[in-house]
Amino acid sequence: MPVGQRGLMKHARMTVLILSLTMLLQVMGNGWIEIEKIENTPTFLEEEQPVMEASSPGHVVFAQYITSDNCGYCMQYGSPAHKLLKANFPDEYVYLSYHSETFGNTADAESGNINPISGVSHLKETGGAPKTSFGDAEGDNRDAQGNQVSTTYFRIGCGTSTCWDTPFSSGGGMHNTVNDYSMRVIQSDNGDGTTDVTISSRYIGSGTAATGLKLYAAVVEETCNSHAYTDGTKGGNCWEAWLLDGGGYTSNSGNVGGGTGFQSLILYANQWTNYTWTVSNSLVNGGFSNMNTVAAIYSGWSTSLLVSGLVLASLSAVGLAASKCKKQKGLENARDVDDNFAMVN
Repeated sequence: MPVGQRGLMKHARMTVLILSLTMLLQVMGNGWIEIEKIENTPTFLEEEQPVMEASSPGHVVFAQYITSDNCGYCMQYGSPAHKLLKANFPDEYVYLSYHSETFGNTADAESGNINPISGVSHLKETGGAPKTSFGDAEGDNRDAQGNQVSTTYFRIGCGTSTCWDTPFSSGGGMHNTVNDYSMRVIQSDNGDGTTDVTISSRYIGSGTAATGLKLYAAVVEETCNSHAYTDGTKGGNCWEAWLLDGGGYTSNSGNVGGGTGFQSLILYANQWTNYTWTVSNSLVNGGFSNMNTVAAIYSGWSTSLLVSGLVLASLSAVGLAASKCKKQKGLENARDVDDNFAMVN
């Protein structure tokens, strides 16, 4: 081959090599740029909404959540997991938080474990968090060595933002007649430092309703201002007062009205049965705007033993937020949930 041609070919090969190296470096550079974007944006990835693993149970589920100020797993996973379920299933999930001062004693007065109701003792619980009772499942379950263990509907511990999804999706331990009952809760700010809470219930099934029913009812903080975790975060629906028979209520400030237990309830087919309480807005840190009411129908109640099951549950505003209205005064300044219900074994 003539010398001139060899030189030309050599020049061409060098040109191709240089172009190839340039393209490779560009690709590698792009690769480095993409990797750097991912590694430098973990905060954005962490803030993405977790993938929803739960599925609709086809009815309302009621849960009682045991938590405490100093419970790390509660603040990191337990409470966010409850809030996520509520956000994803606003019309099918009701929960109440029994928030104690320390996880070593979850049955303290702060959690709502006061006479005549003693909600934590009712679940046979004294210590340890996070724990959740779905459908009023009891907590004192032991293995052969005497260690407390989880069951299908009483769950111990939480390490993910979806830790409560499985018991919720599988029905939450609710009674098979759950859809035979209906409830609604209306809160009305009276403008004088008090709020009227009206709970309405009715039977919409065939035949007649069960007898001996009790109306479980509690005033809670929508955002738990009075029960901040040690890292400064706040859970939801923390207990503040029990609504009792005869229009009375009890809190850590004392018993108002002399009530001795939950209101007995007689229901008739397709007829609303209404009960109203007038409570102080000072029960809640944040007043009326941060006040919720959790309501449930039980077939009986014991402060130290699960003698019978939950029938039905409802929550004003966030618990089962079918609707939520806030206006200026009187009955117009109300928070209403209409026709929401739950039942448990």
